[in-house]
Amino acid sequence: MLSEGYMGNVGKDQAQALKIITNATNNMNELIATLLNIARIESGSIKVSRKPHDGRQLAQEVVHDLTLAAKNKAITIIFKAPKQAALLKTDSLIVKEVLANLISNAIKYTPRRGKVTVTVHNQRQWIEFTVEDTGVGIPEQSQDKIFSKFFRAHNVVQKETSGTGLGLYVVRGLVMILHGKIWFKSAEYSGSTFYVALPKNISKKSVSG
Repeated sequence: MLSEGYMGNVGKDQAQALKIITNATNNMNELIATLLNIARIESGSIKVSRKPHDGRQLAQEVVHDLTLAAKNKAITIIFKAPKQAALLKTDSLIVKEVLANLISNAIKYTPRRGKVTVTVHNQRQWIEFTVEDTGVGIPEQSQDKIFSKFFRAHNVVQKETSGTGLGLYVVRGLVMILHGKIWFKSAEYSGSTFYVALPKNISKKSVSG
């Protein structure tokens, strides 16, 4: 309300201070949400609501939501999907959170005027999502730790000081909850590609086990 002038005119210095406060608050909210997710994952308390969904639509909605973030860095987002529906029985909110994290990371660690490509593959028993970027890449010596809690590769820390090192840890946990698989390929200075494969259907036995 202060930033928008509802409480009176705001000077240049005050507007700058309010911007810093707003950004800090948003970062704190994001951290709290991440820590809550970790607590739920580690305690096994996340409830999964599996319903039929089209993987193309879920991915496209996330891409649409992040278009402005990409535009602010002059990054081109390319979306590729099969013409036919990529149906799977899953929890749409969890899938979209996984994709949003991966795509946000791709945008964050890709230099201006770079490219992020999001692809949906319809396989026999799996729906596979890939997020490919032209970003800084992951050094070989850091790749075995990339899904560890609080870990951030040295080249990322040098270019982007903000970050908790929790995002990919959460993503991996959520993918496991959906009985899926996650992996990546990357090279420093050559970008990264993350893969998430989710089963089209899960038997009651595998869910209860």
